[in-house]
Amino acid sequence: MKKFLSLVLILFSSIQMSLGFEGASMSFWQSGNSERSMVSGGFGIGIGIFYPGGVNDYIADQTSHLIVTTGLVEMITNFSGKICVNVRPHQVIEISSFLEAAWAPKFIFVDVDNDYYFSFSKISPGISPKIHIPMGTGRHSFFFAPAVTFNFLKFKDGQGSNPEYKGGCLGGKIHAGFNLDFRKIKLVPFFGYDHAKTTGKEIGGDRLELSYSGAQLGVEILF
Repeated sequence: MKKFLSLVLILFSSIQMSLGFEGASMSFWQSGNSERSMVSGGFGIGIGIFYPGGVNDYIADQTSHLIVTTGLVEMITNFSGKICVNVRPHQVIEISSFLEAAWAPKFIFVDVDNDYYFSFSKISPGISPKIHIPMGTGRHSFFFAPAVTFNFLKFKDGQGSNPEYKGGCLGGKIHAGFNLDFRKIKLVPFFGYDHAKTTGKEIGGDRLELSYSGAQLGVEILF
């Protein structure tokens, strides 16, 4: 987390440098300001690549008696959705608040009466300062955005009364991408890294490492 906070400070220091991009592109921003609102909102979808070591070790232990002929028993992908509200008071500065949910299912089919199902989910409210670097006339921009999140993680073994592990932790993101402004809507493709890791507990007191850290790729649609 210290490394992540240091990165946030470095990114903020680049705001002063980014102001040098205004010039002619700022005239576009100002000329269209009467048609624009500082506030925008929308939704996004994404896919993540990760390797939750503690969760995958648990699944491997529960299915060690099986002979897997197709696919993997490990979780390696997750799917996410988010809603967000953004305030952009300046061409190069934007503040985004968001709520993101992610889900990683794992189905292992054996036969009609003996299937295995595991679920690993995350709910993350957060806030992110975005730094925009205008391109061309200034309508479109490249951005990078650190974020601070609080993560509610839950892993569930779907076999009957088997355990459910829960945990919460502070985390962070670092995203970069393009803000493509088509006046009516904005498309925001992005890529980045998500950090969320804690130790989950179940009712019986057992503990399990829960990690949602990994790469993420997605797109937001803003109005």
